[in-house]
Amino acid sequence: MLRTFCFWFFLLLFTGICLPAAAQYNYAEGLQKALFFYEAQRSGRMPPDNRVRWRGDSHLQDGRDAGIDLTGGWYDAGDTPKWNVTMSFAASTLAWSAVAYPEAYRRTGQTPHLLSNLKWVGDYFIKCVRFKTIDDLASYRVFVEIGDAEEEHKSWAANEVMHLLKPKRPSFYADRDVPATSVVAGMAASQALSSIVFRLNGNARYADALLLNARKLYDFASKYQGNGQVKNAKGETVKPTEFFDGDKFQDQLCWAALWLYEATKAADAEAATRYLEQAERLAGSFAGRLNEAQYWYSGYDLACYVRLSQLLPDNK
Repeated sequence: MLRTFCFWFFLLLFTGICLPAAAQYNYAEGLQKALFFYEAQRSGRMPPDNRVRWRGDSHLQDGRDAGIDLTGGWYDAGDTPKWNVTMSFAASTLAWSAVAYPEAYRRTGQTPHLLSNLKWVGDYFIKCVRFKTIDDLASYRVFVEIGDAEEEHKSWAANEVMHLLKPKRPSFYADRDVPATSVVAGMAASQALSSIVFRLNGNARYADALLLNARKLYDFASKYQGNGQVKNAKGETVKPTEFFDGDKFQDQLCWAALWLYEATKAADAEAATRYLEQAERLAGSFAGRLNEAQYWYSGYDLACYVRLSQLLPDNK
């Protein structure tokens, strides 16, 4: 549901800003309600600024099986799993809209709510990255999924009481043996994009934290590549309940590299150039897939080419 919603969200924003609007359409209200959706999807302890008043705290024990705090983030749809593969796609789209149309948020008074939503996911993704030493990528555990989708799909109830119906809430992570590249790269992209938004809005300290997390996630995803399996809290290798795009993860890596270029070019031109070169090379590896019948993740393919055409308009 998140992946479908973020497409319509961006389309609504684009048409509202770029096309003449008849007087009877209130696109500012449309944008406001689009952000309401993300606030309604929140998991964890609800903050004071949450405008969806009927939402309460939920799943405050996430990560308990792994001995860590993994509360927060967004639910995937009308039920309660948390899948970082779709969460990162949605967060990337939301942040990209803010990079492309910052005035839309400012003029409608939605910038504080935009930042609140991006921070909600940004904080959660920071929690998801565990390591013994930050520069030792081999020690990384990146949590990518929370919840038993098969079991939770069977029980429809309010998020706030699901822990009573399904008290066992498993956590799943990637490491160098099962790197879940598409998910980790998608997380890197959303963190890099969000860092740009926060920097543009004057919060350089938080932008730096997001950017550091993005760079480390990208380094991990680039070094250890593969999809199709994850580990549970016991360290057992299992098949995830969410799909991981088979062996196709070059588009997510490309997407992350493009936004790391944008996020680093002002402070580190040399590193930024390397990210852009990597993005161009990765884009060439999936060019032939653009005409294939794809599922939702083709949005990464197309988004990469849209962004490359903006950065390199003369490059054929």
